[in-house]
Amino acid sequence: MQQRPTGVTILAILAAIGGVFSIMGGLAVAGLGGLAGAMAGSGELGALSFILGGVTVILGGLWIAVAIGFWGGRAWSWALAVVLALVNIGVTIAELVLGYASIFSAIIAVVIPAIILYYLNQPAVKRYFGR
Repeated sequence: MQQRPTGVTILAILAAIGGVFSIMGGLAVAGLGGLAGAMAGSGELGALSFILGGVTVILGGLWIAVAIGFWGGRAWSWALAVVLALVNIGVTIAELVLGYASIFSAIIAVVIPAIILYYLNQPAVKRYFGR
């Protein structure tokens, strides 16, 4: 088996850390948002917080799966990371258009996944993942 590129190791660690924080944040949004909605008498706010928190937990779980796959050089993890990076870029653009993000935060939130996509498409990295 090929030796794992250092960049893939770094991405695996960062994906795991990001996944854990996404899960914790999603649980907080679901729980605290639901509580705030209940206290404000807004069932819609509570439901929306629960849904957004749940989606964030799922995405965090997917990033942890990417980390595990990166560590083992699994081809599916490369494809999943590409999809998640593209989703991240799309969500960030939507947030910017809808006014939920500043231009500065949007630039950072687009540049990082773009760099990841660039790196994942380097010949040595694709070869490591059997692509």
